[in-house]
Amino acid sequence: MIVLNLFLGWPRRYNYWDKKRGRWHRVSGSYVTREEAEALFMRGVPFGVTKCFGEMGECQQADIFTIEVDAPCGDVPGSRDRLRCVAVHSRGVVEWVAHVHPLLYWNGGKSLYIIFPFEYPVPATYVPRDWVMRLSEVFPVIDRNQLSFNTTFRMPLTPHPKFKHRGEFLDEDLKPTDLHIRRIPPTYVVDRSSNAHPPKAPQTRLTQATAGKRWMGEIRTWVEEKAALRFNLQAGECRRRLAMLWGCGCRLDGVQTPEECVEMFRQLLASLGASVEANHLYVIKYYFKACGDGPKFSLRKATTCEDNTWYCLKPCIEAVATA
Repeated sequence: MIVLNLFLGWPRRYNYWDKKRGRWHRVSGSYVTREEAEALFMRGVPFGVTKCFGEMGECQQADIFTIEVDAPCGDVPGSRDRLRCVAVHSRGVVEWVAHVHPLLYWNGGKSLYIIFPFEYPVPATYVPRDWVMRLSEVFPVIDRNQLSFNTTFRMPLTPHPKFKHRGEFLDEDLKPTDLHIRRIPPTYVVDRSSNAHPPKAPQTRLTQATAGKRWMGEIRTWVEEKAALRFNLQAGECRRRLAMLWGCGCRLDGVQTPEECVEMFRQLLASLGASVEANHLYVIKYYFKACGDGPKFSLRKATTCEDNTWYCLKPCIEAVATA
């Protein structure tokens, strides 16, 4: 069973989908061997395993690490549309980790698993490296609870409990592809040091009134002043980045609903001769919700590309100006 070759060691703690109760059930004190996992897989049982293994299933060594992008796509009907929605919310994360060449697996629902199979096991006491934790700060779609070896993730290619889809492995363009396992040195993503633990949540937040003056007004003024952006807004990536900033700005400016925010974005793009795509609506609504606790982006970095910020709008302008 090729998908089980992702793992080097067994047995592991596991959970399975309890149809009667309609929820995941973790079998306390129990574990699953490779042979038992293969039997569950062949029977089409949705189940998950930990990223660590050891005697009696104890979390002693780890041979795989995952980052889960939990996109707001659970209500999107149709598997192809749902995959496109997940791709929209995952693209920034995928671009960030592309240099490591991880495996990408869409779970058939609203999540993308970014999988790092190790060349050799490491002690399960290792923790994510600093860049992984920074990644989870920049992208609120990342499920931080999954940045641990002792949490379970659903076995790839087992049926999604709700959508019944087995999911698909994706290439770096987030298009379906075959499974090709490429193992990496574990120290690319984990470290034995203790300085990479998740940072504490910030203790302060901007008020809506203060942040709104900095966000909505500056975004609108900046966009309207950049004549070249009118042409470049035909590029989907530029509109996606602008949609992220706009959705966050709406929330900080005190806009009441994401629907109102979407309508304002439609009007802005219409004034610039551009249109809104369905994918951008998901982006706006997601960041409208995500920025309820404060801004997730920096307007200064978005317009200057300071620190090579991934959501920067400046290349969109330069690409048109030099065309």
